[in-house]
Amino acid sequence: MPRISGEALLLVQRLIENKPDIRLEELCEQLEERTQIKVSQSTMCRAAQRLEMPRKKKHCPRVSKILLIFANSVTITANGSTKWMCET
Repeated sequence: MPRISGEALLLVQRLIENKPDIRLEELCEQLEERTQIKVSQSTMCRAAQRLEMPRKKKHCPRVSKILLIFANSVTITANGSTKWMCET
């Protein structure tokens, strides 16, 4: 099984630094394109973990807004049932 090390590992680090929300699939494609080293997404994930690089996606305000609207529209009653604010 191939292991990402040396210059290839430094390339992965730079790719993540330049685009923190890059997907593992994209990292694998970029690595293969630039170095002709083909690895699986699992191998790429382990390389990112060795680099201790955060793998967080960008915050999606649309989803957060939807969740906030939902949270403000629903209450949980004492018996555990859900009640919409528009219900009487």
